[in-house]
Amino acid sequence: MLCLFTLLIGIALFCDVSRSSAEDHVFAGVGSRALLPCLKTPLPHGVNRGTTVHWFKIFSKSAERSVWRSEKSGLEFWSSLTSKRAKAHQPRFHSGDFSLAVEDTRMSDAGRYRCAVNYERENFQRFIHLHVMQVSPVTAGPFIEGSSLTLRCSASDWPQGVRVSWLQNGIVLQSSRKQQIRERSLDIKDLDREDSGNWTCQVSYQGHTARVSYTLEVLGISSPPSTGSVVYGNLGLPATLPCVFSAGLTPSHTGWQWRADSSAVPVPRAAPSGCDASLLIPSVEFGHRGVYTCSGSVNGKRIERSVRLVVASVSVKPSGLVSEGKSVSLTCTLSDYSQVDRFEWTKVTANSNQTDPTDPLEQASLLTSKRVKLGGLNFDRTFLIPRVSEQHAGEWVCSLYSKEILVGQIPFQLHVTGQLQGSALAQSSNKVAAVTLLSFLFVVLLLIVLLMYRYQRKRARRNLHFPGLEAVRTEQSKKSREEKKSTEALKEDGP
Repeated sequence: MLCLFTLLIGIALFCDVSRSSAEDHVFAGVGSRALLPCLKTPLPHGVNRGTTVHWFKIFSKSAERSVWRSEKSGLEFWSSLTSKRAKAHQPRFHSGDFSLAVEDTRMSDAGRYRCAVNYERENFQRFIHLHVMQVSPVTAGPFIEGSSLTLRCSASDWPQGVRVSWLQNGIVLQSSRKQQIRERSLDIKDLDREDSGNWTCQVSYQGHTARVSYTLEVLGISSPPSTGSVVYGNLGLPATLPCVFSAGLTPSHTGWQWRADSSAVPVPRAAPSGCDASLLIPSVEFGHRGVYTCSGSVNGKRIERSVRLVVASVSVKPSGLVSEGKSVSLTCTLSDYSQVDRFEWTKVTANSNQTDPTDPLEQASLLTSKRVKLGGLNFDRTFLIPRVSEQHAGEWVCSLYSKEILVGQIPFQLHVTGQLQGSALAQSSNKVAAVTLLSFLFVVLLLIVLLMYRYQRKRARRNLHFPGLEAVRTEQSKKSREEKKSTEALKEDGP
């Protein structure tokens, strides 16, 4: 019986030593945070306050170096292996979690580690194997549209039973014509701008997963980002078809082709400015509608992008000047309606410089909209005003939406004749009043000058016929003045 009891105790001790000597595997990406687990729970209350924790990195069976340790006093010590990037003082350290956190993991951190814990009379240890991973391209960049690329998921070492999968921007990938998965590598063919983003290698082992990513930037034509973009050009106004290459690229042999029906026609344009090979149409006409293709060569790769030009205009019925009080309809006309599913009419007010209907605008009364059915879809492309007034005069904007995204705006100026006539009459009345006042003042001044002139002539004529009489009058006037002075002098000398 005693022998059986001793045997059971031995088996229990052997199992405990086996569990404590078991090796855990941890995967971490280069530059990420690696957490090496070392837990002993539950611990007796307060015992962990006097715990000594020591982490080692194992180089061989007989060689290991200290990485980090904490004494009973609370002092911490770091090794030159990881400097202060490694630390085991986690928030749950005093609850028995002595895990080692390694920040900014490097390939040199890979290897086997040992965690040794001592408190009171009990000792235990844990072994952890850290595998450091990274994803890198087999060939160096830059990576141009149309080229191919191979990404490789590498690790410091691979234990048996590891499963590797690939993700693009968080979505699990399957092998296809464009992407071929070859266990720990990924082949990507015919790169385009949409391939830019995060490509992730996911490792699964013993119920745990780890990820490491590579950020891919595909260079080429940055605007428009993909083929099939649509530009809405206003009839009679200039329009620019974008073709901008990625910064740092110097394209050669750039050019444009226009396809209206089945044949492609070269389009002359000015020489490109650096990476900008956009096409400017000075004045859009209905005949300019169609598909335009921009192309250029970068590092021997031919890159092209297609843009569809849709000609847009606003027509008014009845045409010409609109009389106040009449009914009028505004219709937004496009050469191609396939990419537009909603129209929105906006009256731009004098105190608002915005025309983007996605932002609140101060709008005039829009009354009602007449719905027109085109191609089986309802389009609010016609706006009906039953009775036009002065408040409707001014700038209107027809906004085009595709899947609730603003894709174009067409401005239109509505003129109301009542408003124009009222303004003309007011200006005319002001001019008439001013002219009348000036004329009256001129006539009065002319009359005064004429009267003065007649008076002088009459006086001169009278003196000419009676010269003696003029002398007598002059003498009398002189005597009268002298007598007046004498009288005033006597009054002053009197009592």
